[in-house]
Amino acid sequence: MIEAPPPLEIKCTSSECGEDLHCFRPKSWKNPDRHPRCRDCGADLIEWERLHRRDIDDSDFLFAELPKELIRHHFWHCEIPDRVRGSAERYSRAVIARRTRQAIRSRVASAANDWDGTQTTMDPEKGAQIYHWGMHATACCCRKCMLYWHGIPRERPLSADQLEYFARLTWLYVCRRMNWQEVEGLIDDGD
Repeated sequence: MIEAPPPLEIKCTSSECGEDLHCFRPKSWKNPDRHPRCRDCGADLIEWERLHRRDIDDSDFLFAELPKELIRHHFWHCEIPDRVRGSAERYSRAVIARRTRQAIRSRVASAANDWDGTQTTMDPEKGAQIYHWGMHATACCCRKCMLYWHGIPRERPLSADQLEYFARLTWLYVCRRMNWQEVEGLIDDGD
């Protein structure tokens, strides 16, 4: 019998500032700072203006910035659980690419609602897939994370260009973590 991995010991608000792993999530969503500092130690480490341009050609820079936040670091550096990896390997890359786009559309394309922050599972035991991990790693798992990491207002639906950006960003994560050759763009899912 395969033993289940231990539950995730960190939350979106966790930090280990002594290890240079911070939390930039705003303490209040009423008037969040567009240039947040670590909520625990005040570290000012992120080039927010550059990230808010949302340039897919600058994704290497974003991928270097994201792991400065403890929750993102976890998804970039922890071992991918067998259940998540096995599920990704069971299907073709085209299917995983299509599901990546569908996950972005179904979970974060609409304006934020009362469930914002809970719509993308992290737990393999609750059905987390590699693209869900990618959404957490790239801060497009909820509209709260998209607000401070990407400068996207929570109260508006994503535009077609924004949806494409986040789908491609998540797909880049999937390809890197799975050691797959990147497929140019995502597979069209019929719209």
